[in-house]
Amino acid sequence: MNNKGLTLIELLGAVAVIAVICSIAFTTIHGFVAGGKEAATIAQVRTLNLALAQARIRADDPVLYGTNKYAVYDYLKQKGFLVGE
Repeated sequence: MNNKGLTLIELLGAVAVIAVICSIAFTTIHGFVAGGKEAATIAQVRTLNLALAQARIRADDPVLYGTNKYAVYDYLKQKGFLVGE
């Protein structure tokens, strides 16, 4: 008898093992991508907070913004960039 080759059961077992490894790899990679998006969003919020802080400091200058101290803040709120304040 010639036993060169794989049986159907062995092939199905190999495919099942590969599928398990792929599913583990996919969930790990998905976690890295989600973590990266979260880190990017946090960085954007920090940048916006710094920009608002600078705008508030500059708004204290009546030459630039007249009598409205919070012109930039009011504009950003009116356009919908600031929600929940």
